[in-house]
Amino acid sequence: MKKLSIFVIAMLLVVALAVPTFANPFTDVPANHWAYDAVNKLVAAGIVEGYPDGTYKGQNNMTRYEMAMIIARALDNLEAQREAMAEEIDAAKAGLSTAQAQDVTAIVKALIEKNKPEAVELPEGLTDKQAEEVANLIEALTFEYQAELKVLGQKIDVVTGNIKDMDAWKAEMEARIAALENPPAPVVTFSGSYSVDFTDQVVEGDVIDDEIDYMYDDPSDGSSRPDVIVYKDPFVYSDPWDDDSDTIDADKSDGEIEQTLNLQADIVKDGFAATVKFDAHEDDEIDDVIVLDSAELALENDKFAAVYNTANTADIADYAFSGAEFNGITVNMKDYGVDVFAGIKGYEGTTQDTTTEEFTVNVEGQEFTIEKDVDKYDDAGDPVYADDDYYVFGAKKAFDLAGLSLNAKYAGKANLNKVADEVVLDNWLGFDTAGDLAGLDVNFDFGYYLPDNDSTDESGTLVRFGVAQDFDVASVEFNYKNRDENFVPVSENGVVFDYDDDDYDKFTTGLGLDDMSGWNLTVAPKLFENIGLTTEFFYASVKENSADVDEDFGEETKLSLTGEMPVLMDGLKVNGEYTIVDPVEAADGEKERTMAVGAEYEKDYLTASAGYEVINDVDFVNGDDKKVTSFGVAVADYPVFGGLTASAGFDYEKEAEDFDLKTTEYNLGVGYAIGAANLSYDFTNKKVEGADDVNGTYKTNKVGLTYTIVEGTDLVASYEVLDLDLDEAGATLNGAGDYTVKTATAGVSIDF
Repeated sequence: MKKLSIFVIAMLLVVALAVPTFANPFTDVPANHWAYDAVNKLVAAGIVEGYPDGTYKGQNNMTRYEMAMIIARALDNLEAQREAMAEEIDAAKAGLSTAQAQDVTAIVKALIEKNKPEAVELPEGLTDKQAEEVANLIEALTFEYQAELKVLGQKIDVVTGNIKDMDAWKAEMEARIAALENPPAPVVTFSGSYSVDFTDQVVEGDVIDDEIDYMYDDPSDGSSRPDVIVYKDPFVYSDPWDDDSDTIDADKSDGEIEQTLNLQADIVKDGFAATVKFDAHEDDEIDDVIVLDSAELALENDKFAAVYNTANTADIADYAFSGAEFNGITVNMKDYGVDVFAGIKGYEGTTQDTTTEEFTVNVEGQEFTIEKDVDKYDDAGDPVYADDDYYVFGAKKAFDLAGLSLNAKYAGKANLNKVADEVVLDNWLGFDTAGDLAGLDVNFDFGYYLPDNDSTDESGTLVRFGVAQDFDVASVEFNYKNRDENFVPVSENGVVFDYDDDDYDKFTTGLGLDDMSGWNLTVAPKLFENIGLTTEFFYASVKENSADVDEDFGEETKLSLTGEMPVLMDGLKVNGEYTIVDPVEAADGEKERTMAVGAEYEKDYLTASAGYEVINDVDFVNGDDKKVTSFGVAVADYPVFGGLTASAGFDYEKEAEDFDLKTTEYNLGVGYAIGAANLSYDFTNKKVEGADDVNGTYKTNKVGLTYTIVEGTDLVASYEVLDLDLDEAGATLNGAGDYTVKTATAGVSIDF
């Protein structure tokens, strides 16, 4: 190999060590870092370039490819500098005296001394042997990383140290580094969660235990066995004054451990995306038995998207499978704009449900066990019908018609009758549209019910129409609806067709009864918007002539005026409403008038409200009027100091003149975050007082802990006590007297 003279090495060192200091080119190398100067020198020499985002990433491990690139740059720079200086030396060599050569050596030694590490001793002179060692080191490094450079499609010339096609080599190296920093997404990825939860709940005191689940009469063999009545499991309400609140089982005093697994696999390959999900838990009654809650498979490409799920949902229309769960598949055919679904769903059948039970019966002082198929009855003595599986299916397609977006819909339900061994098929057809027509916002919905051919039922229709216009002086909206006496919607489709739902509103969208029609008009004037006042006039007329109810409701109207505006200070607004319903009941033919005023304030952590409502002509206990006064204030998550936050609230409501019923409730809460732990305490106190109501106090106390063990792994624990104390001895509320519920929970969840 070509050896470098001591003079050339000296000149190279002069150039290398005399590289000027440049401003820091990397955002992640601070000026006080111990390697700051060394990094700058490598950058200035063109050996290190860093990453495209302007960082050096000094903590990262270096790959052999990156090391090969650095050595190649150093060799390239070294050779270029050697050749340039060799030419200069050859030109000046003839005139260089011995004294001048000694001066050069002295300069080199001084520069080395200035830049060498403290622990390195500088030899007395630069010998030919040292020069040969430098050359051998370069050759060894070249040989060591020759394989990496060959992989990159390049080759080092071991004689000159040059890299052939350096620009192409650099471009490929940068591309490979970018690929390492942003690797392609894996074909298969897994995610999910696993949790173990412990619950121990004890209910002490008087509970609700008088609701009948089923019963049977004397057997037909004429024996004198008594009637057998089986009761539902005892329970209490989570809110004792609200029998629509959640129920708490009163017979689960033993601790229970439940394991839950949620697993998801995502697969992306060749234009397809697939997702597989499983949700399962351990059976509460049988050890080592896993219950599959749901399983899902989803497939998608640029042509279609399909989902199979044991708890799938379809959205055809609000009268047919709108969000209702079923076991089946949904498919979206993208090129055709068609959504289809098919599967199996349980519906209430027409066959009375039975169960086989074993009873211990005492007859004439003798106990014996019997086993019998028992018809089920509810607490009112009415039969309970078995759920029956139906095949459900449907399709929906969107397309344009005369500039309007039109959705055509079909849904079907087929029941295999186990008794008659025949298929019963019901069908629903329909379409809806919405868009701009001659400057008006219009919507139209039509549904057609087509019963089974062998059924005695007749076909029926549903029509809904709406139009809205925004004028300079007001916004106006008109809606019309009609459901004829033969239209039968699919059950379990929300409040629109559920007359008994608390949110059902017959004056707007409600169509819970057959043979029903109505219209409503809303006008929102803009005359007062410049002073912040928004107003709305609403008028509706509904006619109900339904065979579903015992009473013919006839025609009712509703008129209301509402308004709201800000006043006095930022965050404060007042509101008012006046409503007339005529008649409130068909029996008395009287109108119901309601007047309500209120105020609301919200700013930062504070919210407050107050209201006063008067309802007359409603025939309450002691008079015709009902007056309700209410107010409340709340502070949420107020930062006290450090990781401590506090919350508090107070609510009061009084119904005067009739019941004189007062409800007072306040709550307190604190939260404290310390490291990876979050502690909480919450307290509520609800007191009810009223002449014709059961009076008492309901208190809740709950402490909780959430601790993040490591990222994605949390420990959660809580202890809660619910306590009801009624004022009168022996009093009951919804069938329950004084009771206490103690619940301890703990669990660990892992996300992966």
